[in-house]
Amino acid sequence: MSVVISHSPLDREVVNLLAADLAEVGYEVWLDNDLLGAEAVRDRIRGASVFVFALSERSWQSHVCRADLGIAEQLGIPVLFVRVGDVRAADALPHLLTALDYVDGHALVRPRLGPLLDKITGRPGRSPHEPETGTPGGVFVSYRREGTGHFAGRVADRLVERFGADQVFMDVESIEPGLDFRDVIAGAIDRCAVLLAIIGPGWPTARLADADDLVRVEIEAALRRGIRVIPVLVDDAQMPSTADLPPSLAALPRRHGVTVRHASFRQDVGRLLEVLRKVLPDGAE
Repeated sequence: MSVVISHSPLDREVVNLLAADLAEVGYEVWLDNDLLGAEAVRDRIRGASVFVFALSERSWQSHVCRADLGIAEQLGIPVLFVRVGDVRAADALPHLLTALDYVDGHALVRPRLGPLLDKITGRPGRSPHEPETGTPGGVFVSYRREGTGHFAGRVADRLVERFGADQVFMDVESIEPGLDFRDVIAGAIDRCAVLLAIIGPGWPTARLADADDLVRVEIEAALRRGIRVIPVLVDDAQMPSTADLPPSLAALPRRHGVTVRHASFRQDVGRLLEVLRKVLPDGAE
């Protein structure tokens, strides 16, 4: 089965990593910029099992990439959006909300690529929304892409190194159309023993007043289920006060947090890993 990736040449470095990961799980990969002429691109898209749109501000503003997307939609080829860079355009938001986040946590996305594509294409394999196998319990990393995404990605990479990719959940990378995002988030959090709430400067924004805000939903679900919630303060952020939070998150400031700084990142995360080692079920390492 084959995959066509449409991307901006300026995103080529991260797209090459994505292509390598797709090839590793058994898919033939074609990059649109390597194909000569519009007809060659159309032919490859027509024969593809999945069309992958490497989403960034550059690709979203590219007439060529948008034309490729239009061809895939016209031909009825399944489309998967994968974020490979920052996106600011308002009309891209619906796709951004359901896109796989390859920028901030590609080490976590890698083991999920195969099952997700298998589900889309019908190739035999486990659905990405079926419960994970292995030792129950793990770490859910809750964060906002704006501001703390890079920090969250670095923390998550260290978690993967220590506990394994199947024990780390970095938000819900892809919520399929027709699924209730609250149910998907609750299912992921139910498989975890700990939720890390990555908090940067300005984190308690007006967005938390929205009952459907994803970060709010994630932390609410963990608090409601009695899962340990550890605030992780980054970039010199302060613990938010109860007055800055909706009532459903009022318990968050009472949770003892940890501080992670750029200058002492390895040492700070090392201490966090030791705490998690004591909390996670036996065999999680």
